[in-house]
Amino acid sequence: MPASIPHPPRFSLFEQDDPAWISRFVGFVLDTIEEQVGFVKFQSAYFEACGIAGLTALSLGMKRAKAAGIGVILDAKRGDIGATAAAYARAYLTAVALTVDVARAVPSDRWMPFLGR
Repeated sequence: MPASIPHPPRFSLFEQDDPAWISRFVGFVLDTIEEQVGFVKFQSAYFEACGIAGLTALSLGMKRAKAAGIGVILDAKRGDIGATAAAYARAYLTAVALTVDVARAVPSDRWMPFLGR
């Protein structure tokens, strides 16, 4: 049976005065799953909700997972127009993230950039 980590703490914790909490949370999760799972899926929205501290935690978490041999899946659904979808694809579909979860129920110009088209 695959390992499962619970969802992040309730949103009220996202409004704490201590922005480093999310980095500690990511560290805890990675410490827990290292050598136990083959993939980890990061939900970008939770990190983005924490501003720069969240984006830093996301970047470092993805790099740490990759360095540990854990495949990285980034859930960064976007439904923007083609130009911004291309920017999101460039930002999130890097050598670190193996895949990006995108919404298909939108016009193709909004998800095709994630396929490199």
